[in-house]
Amino acid sequence: MRLSLITVKRRPDSDDVSRRETLLEGAELRVGRGADVDVNLPDVNVAYHHASLSEGAQGLMLTAVGGAVIEVNGKPVESVAMQPGVSAR
Repeated sequence: MRLSLITVKRRPDSDDVSRRETLLEGAELRVGRGADVDVNLPDVNVAYHHASLSEGAQGLMLTAVGGAVIEVNGKPVESVAMQPGVSAR
């Protein structure tokens, strides 16, 4: 699987925005706030190893790991197909 991750950051004291694109490759990509994950989310509400991204029959799947919770439309789910319009927290 190849995934293009686009990170957008806005400086709190100005309207300056920076954009960085990173190409990620692997059968499964780890998501969390740990130092050893592929997609780092620096938020205390995110576990060190929170979820994984992988290809499935429905497309790109986001799956919670280790008892973590993923919310889609305010409802907890174990996994979700990441399609246009889906917002997972």
